[in-house]
Amino acid sequence: MKASRSSKKTSGFTLVELIVVLVILATLAALLVPSLTGYIDKARQNAVIAKARAVLVASQAVVTEAYADGKLVLDANGLSYNLSDDDAPHAMAKEIMALAETTPKECEWRISISTPLHDTLAPATILRLDYCDKSYSVTYLAVEIEDEPAGWGQPVPCDSLKKPNEADDPPFLTSGAYDPDHFHSDN
Repeated sequence: MKASRSSKKTSGFTLVELIVVLVILATLAALLVPSLTGYIDKARQNAVIAKARAVLVASQAVVTEAYADGKLVLDANGLSYNLSDDDAPHAMAKEIMALAETTPKECEWRISISTPLHDTLAPATILRLDYCDKSYSVTYLAVEIEDEPAGWGQPVPCDSLKKPNEADDPPFLTSGAYDPDHFHSDN
């Protein structure tokens, strides 16, 4: 006896099977998209820290060179450094931008440096770096202050750096010191 065969062809998928597969795929996508978005944000945060480190290293090199060359002079009270030349801020900011391979259109930064009052640090050490790449900002602190630990802070979404607190010391140098429209020297 032969087994009876149905006269219907059984090739392809039924509509119910297709709907079940689509529902499973949609559920998987709904579960994976938020975690992938988190990885993308974390990668962007790590990228801003990497860019800020480049600016930090470049800033320390430029400030150390200026200190060694005698371009940084203590004020009358011995509380802060001043630059001996009016064109020096532009030249230093330009050199920092070149060493860090960045431009004013890509980022903003500002640095503060140590003075003889900071007896635990070498003179002209970068105390603080505030950096913003137009999507995130991050702060580096050489020493712990009040409620902020030393090291790199957590990147925070932003479009530009916030103005420094008036109670804080003014920054030593900012990316805004680079002004190619008014300074055309090759310093």
